[in-house]
Amino acid sequence: MTGHVDHRRSVTSTQDVLRTLTRAPHLTTIRADLQTRGRGRLGRTWESGAGRSLMASTLLVLPDTPALRDCGGFLTLIGALSVRAALATLHAPAQVKFPNDVVIGGRKISGVLGEFFADMSQLRGRLCAAIGVGVNVYQEGAELVEDATSLADAGLLPDAADPAGLILDRYLAELEARVSAFAADPAAPATAPVIGDINAHLAQRGQRVSVAGRTGVVSEVASHGELVLTDAAPTPAGVPSVRRTSRVYPHEVAMFIEHNSQKKGPQ
Repeated sequence: MTGHVDHRRSVTSTQDVLRTLTRAPHLTTIRADLQTRGRGRLGRTWESGAGRSLMASTLLVLPDTPALRDCGGFLTLIGALSVRAALATLHAPAQVKFPNDVVIGGRKISGVLGEFFADMSQLRGRLCAAIGVGVNVYQEGAELVEDATSLADAGLLPDAADPAGLILDRYLAELEARVSAFAADPAAPATAPVIGDINAHLAQRGQRVSVAGRTGVVSEVASHGELVLTDAAPTPAGVPSVRRTSRVYPHEVAMFIEHNSQKKGPQ
């Protein structure tokens, strides 16, 4: 059973509100119609008109073990996979784009932000983190930035009184199942199913991209949650090319950020 959802009209950001709920139970979710200072990865902002998107953050309270901390980056992937699965119930051909986006036809429909709450974790003796999601719902035309889409734009808007709420319910069910399986053994988080799931729905496979200063063809996501890029290394004329591999690890693309009260903001 998914946790309590607190639906608010306007907040600075759903992550900000969640961070203040120091004793909230696992899977508590803050949903907002409007964020005045919503943010994404690497300090970027997430902007949307009031009521035009699904914007929500969910608190995860897990055993605080070295193994789970080392695998924290997987929680952002789990969030993205859960959004993808929720959209798939609407027959959306959604894919996960490394490190934290969900796309339809190569166009972004959702972003995911993972955040570790250091102060709350210390207070509770548990690993406390938030998974924030934004999903474009109603935007069309000029409301959409370049290379973005929405449920309405993609012709996937469900016939429901509250489409964003419907997607949230389905997302939370997917998130709960995946997080429970991932953290069932705190000494050995179940990363293999996450890897298999993302590779089954990985965007840009076979395409040449640039990520974190490295360029290559998207191959797969490997065992530590890293993106594997391949390329042909330059060789002298007449000499067969040599396949070169580079890897982009979660910490290099800030898939999971940390907040504590001693810092002015995410680092």
